[in-house]
Amino acid sequence: MDARYANKLLAEIVTARRANSRTAAILHETRSYRPLLTARYRRGGFTAIEMMTTLAVVLVLLVIGTLSFSGALKSNRLYSIQGELAASLALARSESSLRGVPVVLVGLTSVTGNEFGGGWRVYADLNASGTFDAGEPELRNQEALPGDIVARTVGAETSITFSPNGFLVPATPITVQVCKSSVTSDNAAEYALFVQPNGMFDVSAITCP
Repeated sequence: MDARYANKLLAEIVTARRANSRTAAILHETRSYRPLLTARYRRGGFTAIEMMTTLAVVLVLLVIGTLSFSGALKSNRLYSIQGELAASLALARSESSLRGVPVVLVGLTSVTGNEFGGGWRVYADLNASGTFDAGEPELRNQEALPGDIVARTVGAETSITFSPNGFLVPATPITVQVCKSSVTSDNAAEYALFVQPNGMFDVSAITCP
């Protein structure tokens, strides 16, 4: 065999082997990246079941958050109203002693079971008539309460009168309850104001019947 032909054949064999080695390396590298490409593709989207599950969780959280927020708002309103009522009672008692005349806290539009729900007035009853007459000082005027809250007296009293010495007239205890108008699933606190015959009162958290 001619030497030049032999050398040429040997060179072609070496070149072919190098080409096969490169091809094998490329194939191996491609196979090693395939799981990564597949994982990236899978991470790029959601299945219908995943989407529905996510939406269901979001809806449940929204409902829980809405109920909690609503309950917090109602708790704040109830606390604020009992605070206004307590302040009005304290004002009426102190003004009766200062002025030396009866001072009355009376419901503006009294309804049985919600005697102070329509708001109330505190005034100095100069002529001791038991009614608000022209020329008598109005010391406080409270607007009507929200429809979902009631302020009622246990004995259906529509007014609370303090004598010039700060005692109740008549001298019988009065309980005023600040409650939700209906039973709800929230945990909003309700309150009772207990007014003693000597005019002193205290406030307690209760569960209205």
